[in-house]
Amino acid sequence: MANGNRTRWMRACLCACVAAFGASAIEYVFPAGANVVDISKPPYSCDRTGKTDVSATLTKVLGDDSRDLFGWGCPVVYMPNGTYLVRNTVQWRFPPYSVGPHLVGQSRSGVVIKLAKGTWPLGTENKAVIQTGNGVAQDFNRGLCNLTVLVDSNNAGAYGVYWYANNEGLMSDVDIISADGKGLQGLHLGQWQLTNGGEQGPCLARRIYIKGFGIGIFSSALNSVTLSEIRLEGQWKQGIYVEKDPCYIDGLITNDTCVALWAAGPTVLTNAVLNNGGSSQYGIRVVGQKVFYCADVTSTGYRSAIVSSYNNPATPVSSIREFTPTPAVTLFPSPSRSIHLPTKYPPEVAWESDMSKWAIVDDYKTGGRTDAQALQAAIDDPAKTTVCLPRLKTYTINQAVHVRGTINRIFGTGGTLNGPGGSLIIDDGAAPIVMLQKIGNNLNDFPIVKNTVRTLVVESDLAGPIQILAGGETYISDVVVSLEVNHPQAKVWAWHFDGEGSGDDNLIVRSGTLRMLGWKDEGTGQPMHCLGGTTELLGFIEYSNANNHNGMFLVEVANNANVSIAVLSQTNFVNTYYSSLIKETRNAVTKTLMSTANSNGYNVSLYTAYDSASVLQSAKKPAARTNDKNIGIVAFRTARGTEVWYRTARAAPALILAYDPAGRIIAVVKEQSTTAGVHHAMLPHTAGVAYAEVRAEGSSIGRMAVEKE
Repeated sequence: MANGNRTRWMRACLCACVAAFGASAIEYVFPAGANVVDISKPPYSCDRTGKTDVSATLTKVLGDDSRDLFGWGCPVVYMPNGTYLVRNTVQWRFPPYSVGPHLVGQSRSGVVIKLAKGTWPLGTENKAVIQTGNGVAQDFNRGLCNLTVLVDSNNAGAYGVYWYANNEGLMSDVDIISADGKGLQGLHLGQWQLTNGGEQGPCLARRIYIKGFGIGIFSSALNSVTLSEIRLEGQWKQGIYVEKDPCYIDGLITNDTCVALWAAGPTVLTNAVLNNGGSSQYGIRVVGQKVFYCADVTSTGYRSAIVSSYNNPATPVSSIREFTPTPAVTLFPSPSRSIHLPTKYPPEVAWESDMSKWAIVDDYKTGGRTDAQALQAAIDDPAKTTVCLPRLKTYTINQAVHVRGTINRIFGTGGTLNGPGGSLIIDDGAAPIVMLQKIGNNLNDFPIVKNTVRTLVVESDLAGPIQILAGGETYISDVVVSLEVNHPQAKVWAWHFDGEGSGDDNLIVRSGTLRMLGWKDEGTGQPMHCLGGTTELLGFIEYSNANNHNGMFLVEVANNANVSIAVLSQTNFVNTYYSSLIKETRNAVTKTLMSTANSNGYNVSLYTAYDSASVLQSAKKPAARTNDKNIGIVAFRTARGTEVWYRTARAAPALILAYDPAGRIIAVVKEQSTTAGVHHAMLPHTAGVAYAEVRAEGSSIGRMAVEKE
């Protein structure tokens, strides 16, 4: 696609994304039965006028008292609207007992944690307004959402947030602002030098806005961090600095006068717009790193969008369709680029502000009902929309419970569902979207099964295995244990999935499509199996804690599955790695990618194994075409614009034309097809596009009506 057109559609897509998360409209309120810890009420009675230092009070509830206040679930500490003045670090409890909590503000702009003026001036570096953990990887079930951290003036030694979490940890809908534009770092994600903070991650930060710091985001996370829907403005050293260790980024918009991304560790960057960097700057600097991947990046004002220690572009570029420092690895003939599945972000489920429509599970434990029967009764109450699992409550579920009817959200404020023998089955119901949020569970005992085409959103769950056995869309964020996708019409998007347990079968795709950003697996077995369908994995770290792996493999690809994996890396403390990286079988022939034969050793920058024609078919199967003889064009409308897939018999330039219903041409994009085969283009998003046509070598390849995705 021509650079100008690609810039326009990417900006439209990402600006729409920012409009969605830039100012969270959610007002969190809870009924009394939810049993949240409200810091404005006794025994804490935290001042929220901004006149009294509340550092000690916040640290007491989040740290010192956490042993008594919180169980293994996702316990909620609630901050009503107000200004909370601090002069010292607000600190979560550190290991050995460090489960939870989730700090939830009433509203993103209404809750302000404010560092007093002149608290940490220049020379008092490594001080954070909020610090959620530290040290060994035992800071589980952490959450920070829906609030603003304000670093007032004359605090040039201050970090906004030192976000630290392991396995299940979500920071979302947070603004971090330096009032005078002179803060040290906005978001700090683990660093050896900062009081031994070297076992950071895996965790997720989403819908974050950072303004006015030397470094917007600093990442040095042994177990990886995932960043999604990030907006940076007014930084002056680096937008994001990846010192080492994996960092996976998607949906980045910057408006800084500095390098947008400095990547010295394994890094993924997709769907990014980098603005106003200055003619002497590069948008992305890849420093001494071979394990790197970026795609769909545009820039303005920079000398070039990217400079790399390896495979540096010969001439400056303003946009990047795809870049890796080393060539893609293939075991059989396959395109040398990632699959590029479309990106979609989780839909919002309206927060229920009518407390009479909340069902507290304990209220249904009447007439001798078991825990499972009470949960089912709460779900089946036609007057309710939200089911709540209250803090410090554990429910033994030894049978299948069906999510149906009017319920659109099951929310845990710290409650836990335990098996064995139980499951949560998502069935057909009146609500078009069902959200499972902050549900505690004893890992493998309690599967979640999608058995409906309704959209499912799963967020911050210590859930059991998730099984997708029906079509429709599924969105998974910040979830622990395992995932199976097994329906040809299933479409799954995931961000920060943590594979735990034995390490066998933690990720299985049998059919359908999966796009995942950020997967960390931990175990001793063979974790990933692509046995059909289409999988695009962007960021995979294996924490291999066994002394040896006896020839076991990390990834299995079979049954003509379509797969691409960007930035695969390994880490452990016993210096043993998987030597058999990927085992792929095509037409009864099996080949194995060994570390000894891989240019990056135990790590992979990009691996592909797919047939472009079959990916074309799995991306969309049109119900009808305007030209039955045409076997070379598919067009459908997505949130990003109008996607067009087409096939050429030889390398040739192509014109993609968009028509309105009256047959008038309203957009034209030129593509240079450097090879024969299947190609992909994106038309600028125009609501009036009715038909798409591809012309090559002076004739029409085909024309068809644009369908909805």
